[in-house]
Amino acid sequence: MTDKSGATAPPKAGDPTAAPATETPGGAAPPAAETGPPGSADADLDAAAAGPVGSDDDGDDDTDGDVDPDGRLGVLAPGAALVALLAVGWLAASLWLLRDAIATSVTDAIALASTAIALPNVVSASVVAGAAVGLTAANLAARRWPGTAVRFTAAIGASMVIGLAAAFAGSVWYGGAAGTILAGTVAAAVIVGGAAAATAVSRAAAPALAGVAAATLALFAVVLLLNVFRGALLPLLGAGESGASQQSAAGRLTLASTVLSGLVAGFVVFGYLRLVGRRSSGVPAPRWPAYMLGGAGSGLLLLVSEVVTRVGGARVLEAVSSISEVDRLVRAQADSDRIMFALMVLFIGALTATIAFGRTLKPAR
Repeated sequence: MTDKSGATAPPKAGDPTAAPATETPGGAAPPAAETGPPGSADADLDAAAAGPVGSDDDGDDDTDGDVDPDGRLGVLAPGAALVALLAVGWLAASLWLLRDAIATSVTDAIALASTAIALPNVVSASVVAGAAVGLTAANLAARRWPGTAVRFTAAIGASMVIGLAAAFAGSVWYGGAAGTILAGTVAAAVIVGGAAAATAVSRAAAPALAGVAAATLALFAVVLLLNVFRGALLPLLGAGESGASQQSAAGRLTLASTVLSGLVAGFVVFGYLRLVGRRSSGVPAPRWPAYMLGGAGSGLLLLVSEVVTRVGGARVLEAVSSISEVDRLVRAQADSDRIMFALMVLFIGALTATIAFGRTLKPAR
């Protein structure tokens, strides 16, 4: 509206014909509306109008739960590729050593016994390889295709490929009924490991499983080194000329090997999860349940391997037990020792990882 001099007068309050100004003198854009300090009523209203973080205008959530455990796009378990390479190499070496033992056996009974003795080690190596390869495949899939279903499928598919390759190698190297059973058991064990990886990916537990795989490989290395230097260690543990002293020293070495394996498993898992927690962003760092379960993971993996061994290799184990009463007793003692070893590694590893994590906590003030 204008006054008598022709100049534009400011609109009166309550005038319905007044329109809000859209331009400021000089053609500059109008200043942005103030929203008030954080926590004020104006700021709260503006935040509500903008919608929840991570959602579209239509209210759909864009995250779909696909936030990577370490906070970096496309990486579910850092270092899984290196762990997979070591695990596959360990599995190949285990299969090759078993082939050499069978090839040098004088009789079929000795070859069958060698297969039964080495089968649990081969199965546990197969489970670790399947889990590590599955995590690596899920990492690669996550770099290009979002979605938990794709990662799950990649983990299962990669473990099946490795399992079939190991089964083919076993059937070619060994041959016969025992070779076929061994090949099928190895393939099943690798797929079990892949299924564990797929489950961990779908439940955002990939870092814990990667730590378990790395810890189990370290455990294998400890047991191998102790066996290599067994002859030098037994005299240090009291082995003498008598059979009783040698048996006592062997028992002490077994106990030391078990305790050391549990400690190594717990510390490796703790170190891995601690590294992941320091590198994570946007998601909470792993807490004590993850450390405890990760420390117990190697023992759990050995128990799962024992189940796969007894189910898949039942015919081979029964054939060995039927050779003689001595073989049956030896097999029963070996089964009991493996279960005891797995249980002790489970408890010692869980306790070690939990205590190590507790040492990092700051006292409450």
